[in-house]
Parts: sequence; C-alpha cells; structure tokens
Amino acid sequence: MDMWPAYIGAVQNHVDEPEKKICFDRFHVAKHLGDAVNKVRTEETAELRALGDRTLVGTRFLWLQNPKNMKRTNRVRFSALRNSTFRVARRGR
Repeated sequence: MDMWPAYIGAVQNHVDEPEKKICFDRFHVAKHLGDAVNKVRTEETAELRALGDRTLVGTRFLWLQNPKNMKRTNRVRFSALRNSTFRVARRGR
C-alpha cells in the first residue's frame, strides 16, 4: 500500500482491524530508508567538512546503491565506510 496519509486514513476509517491489514510496499519503505540515510550522511558530511575532513564527500551513491551491484573498487571503499565509526554507518538497534 502507498504510504500517503490519505490512503492510510481511508483504510483506518473503512476497514475492520486495519493494523492487521496494512502492508506497505517495498518501494516506499526503501525510499524512506534511503532518505533517512542520506539525511544523516548530509548532516555528518557538513560537520566533518567544517573540521577539514572530506571523507564522506562524494559518497552519497555508495550509501544508496546495492553493494552487490557495485564495481569492486566502490565495494571496497563502501565496506571501509560501512565498518567505520561514522554515524551514517551505525546499524539499527
């Protein structure tokens, strides 16, 4: 289901037990996740640049791309970033 609030509201108003029947599609979930990762990356990049650190500059598409589809050089670079202590690299809790 689309994540537009109007759709969610309509289901909640017209369907019995909507919390058991609403399922969001993978595309919309992935978009929200990608937006969240990019927001953290953008904020952290700005903070680091102010300190003279350009490590995260130019990494946007590394964070958004599936590692299985990356060229070897990008996969190695992303692996190092992913295993770093940057906030954008933190795993969910």
